[in-house]
Amino acid sequence: MPRKDKCKKTESEIQSRREKQKVPSTAIPAVTEEKAADGTTIGPKITG
Repeated sequence: MPRKDKCKKTESEIQSRREKQKVPSTAIPAVTEEKAADGTTIGPKITG
């Protein structure tokens, strides 16, 4: 059971890292400038 949990966590971390690296590379520049005034959208968008 513990091994399955670790496997699922590793996959989740890998997907999160891949999305975070791809999102900030292209979405951050455009989203940061547009949502810079909001500031509230930048937080959740970059984190998610």
